[in-house]
Amino acid sequence: MSKPVTSEYSCALQPRIGQSPQGQPTRYWAHPCALTESRCVGNDTRVWAFAHLLNGAMIGAECNLGDHCFVESGVRVGDRVTLKNGVALWHGVTLEDDVFVGPDVSFTNDPRPRAFQRVAPESLSATQVERGATLGAHATILCGRRVGRFAFVAAGAVVTHNVAPHALVMGNPARRTAWICGCTQRLARKRAGRWVCPGCTTLFVEDGGRLAPVPDALALWMSGGVATGEPATAPHASGARSNSSMRPARPRPGRL
Repeated sequence: MSKPVTSEYSCALQPRIGQSPQGQPTRYWAHPCALTESRCVGNDTRVWAFAHLLNGAMIGAECNLGDHCFVESGVRVGDRVTLKNGVALWHGVTLEDDVFVGPDVSFTNDPRPRAFQRVAPESLSATQVERGATLGAHATILCGRRVGRFAFVAAGAVVTHNVAPHALVMGNPARRTAWICGCTQRLARKRAGRWVCPGCTTLFVEDGGRLAPVPDALALWMSGGVATGEPATAPHASGARSNSSMRPARPRPGRL
């Protein structure tokens, strides 16, 4: 069941009927001045004034598309994505779930454009923005690049290379200046190759210039339970649970 829009501006939005990629009917909300040629719009998505969705674009559920957004055919947008005002998505751009795109972020899909050349859609370069990533206002993402999960691209940055998951990048060209957690806190170095979020206490491991959260069981062993908020319990080899009041044994040197 589609829930009503509760925004103070919802009086300007009207319900429209769309469909999911599987062909199931959906209900989304659009401003009377929004042009939605595509029917593939998910439940409870909001499309504001002067936004334009071309036929063939796919928009997920609970998204928010600001004024003057343009979404070309062949674009895939996941669930709970925010597009602020003035964002244009061109053929071949894919935004996974929970992506935030700030005002006037620029995407491209042709690395060598000429006004007098016509390029077939299959020859255009695809761009992928993975789940949970943030693109700051006026950032530029060159085509054919991948922005990793929970990466953070600073305002005005020019992305000329792939961005690693959890990387904070800024400048022109964009370079990594820090690691960042999904909760948006910069990570602090715990020891060589190990990082911790000062906000949510999640532990991360760095390997080969890439960062990934430490698996829960290992996080418990390393931190005594603070990484996940669970009681400090270390599993025995037999699989039996240990007494939660006992501090788990630390891994031996060289085991990680």
